[in-house]
Amino acid sequence: MKTTIVILLTVALTTSAFAATWFVAPDGTGDTATIQAAIDLAAPGDIIELADGVFTGPGNRDLDYLGKPITVRSQGGDASACIIDCEGSSDDPHRGVWFHTAETADARLENLTITGGDMEAEAPLPGGVGGAILISHDAAPTLTGVVLRENRAMSGGAMGIWSAAPTIENCQFLDNHGWWGSGGAVALYYAVIPTPIVDCVFRRNASIQAGGGISSAQSEFALERCIFEENTLTNGSGGGLECYSETVCQVTDCTFVRNSSGHGGGTAIKWNSEVVIRRCTFSENSASNSSGVYVDDSEVRLAQSILAFGQGASVELGNSGTLTVECCDIYGNEGGDWVDDIADQADQAHNRSVDPLFCGDAQPDQPYSLQSASTCAPGVYPCIQIGAWPVGCTVMAVNEATPDAGMLTLHGAVPSPFNPRTSITFSLKQSGPVELAIYDARGRRITVLTDGVQPVGSTTVSWDGRDQAGRDVPSGTYLVVARSGSEMDVSKAVLIR
Repeated sequence: MKTTIVILLTVALTTSAFAATWFVAPDGTGDTATIQAAIDLAAPGDIIELADGVFTGPGNRDLDYLGKPITVRSQGGDASACIIDCEGSSDDPHRGVWFHTAETADARLENLTITGGDMEAEAPLPGGVGGAILISHDAAPTLTGVVLRENRAMSGGAMGIWSAAPTIENCQFLDNHGWWGSGGAVALYYAVIPTPIVDCVFRRNASIQAGGGISSAQSEFALERCIFEENTLTNGSGGGLECYSETVCQVTDCTFVRNSSGHGGGTAIKWNSEVVIRRCTFSENSASNSSGVYVDDSEVRLAQSILAFGQGASVELGNSGTLTVECCDIYGNEGGDWVDDIADQADQAHNRSVDPLFCGDAQPDQPYSLQSASTCAPGVYPCIQIGAWPVGCTVMAVNEATPDAGMLTLHGAVPSPFNPRTSITFSLKQSGPVELAIYDARGRRITVLTDGVQPVGSTTVSWDGRDQAGRDVPSGTYLVVARSGSEMDVSKAVLIR
């Protein structure tokens, strides 16, 4: 047994020791003249680094990983500076990469831009899908930090996923066009778990029939912390996202703003699909009918989400299907908030209809984060957090009392940043019950520091950077939430280990 272990360790170390890094430059200098030439020569575990600049022409487009577990990445790590220009057209179709040889998660594409992909409709499916990248035939590569800009295809203007299971992280899909079918940015067909799409941005993509941002059929996938903004659909449904034909999807902590379509300006779920939407923010979407969520012949659970300021009714149910709503704030939609299809749920399951109090211009980089006075903010029992964003500013609503005018004032954590302990002070103008709790940035309760009647004046408690079970929590920004009766105040504490 010891001999076997030594042999295995020797093989592993030898393989690692011989992993190579290949360098390729746009002018053809480097270890090989083109990216594909480097891929052809690379061995498992090798890394191909691309110099900054624009790669064009044969060998730098229509790339094929050949099933190899290798990494292609920009040398400098700046996607905007390292570009593959496919120079495709309807007469001369090209895309950036086609993964189709059962590549694993160790086949990686990182931190570069692909633009100018164009795939013709006449190509046999899935050939006409995915203008910049096509992932098919059980491939499961990992894409991180990739920008797909100004590509077009029959479906999936930027990316097609066909019977595959990739991992897509921190990618941007900008100004792509699904010019005939569905999926302005991404079209998923027969995608299977694991297909997580995490921390991605879908902006100004367009399509004709379905899914201005993403369109999915007969797939199973998850969306987490993604932003869908200003995606458009000429006809059909799902300005930001459409799930249809037996799609199963979890949509968590996502933001849908200013998307537009005929039905479901934000998202549409159709034809025997099952979707859970949790902690999402829908705002300023538009549609001739439902600006937020459209459901037809499907089961949808909408939880801890905001649907606000839409042009059209908040939701719409088609011929059949169910939409269960809980812990949601639906407010300010031109066509109605708790409309006929969900009217009976308006006062149930902690649902509400109040201004969510977005930060807007007070927090330009996070305009859909919440004012500290928002009833959607973390700590509003029992919903924890409503919407995709935590508290981002302390601006108060017009004509609303300032925190100092209330009975409860939270003075914050000192020191902050801290390690290992910080002190938190709050004050009351009259004796009353106070709950002081710590939440993480996603609105999950970490610990309760005090919960009981407190005297008039200032009270100071300490937090040792541990959760309710006494375990150390990691470095990060935490929310300190003080509640007394109907009043709440929020501040931040930064822990550095």
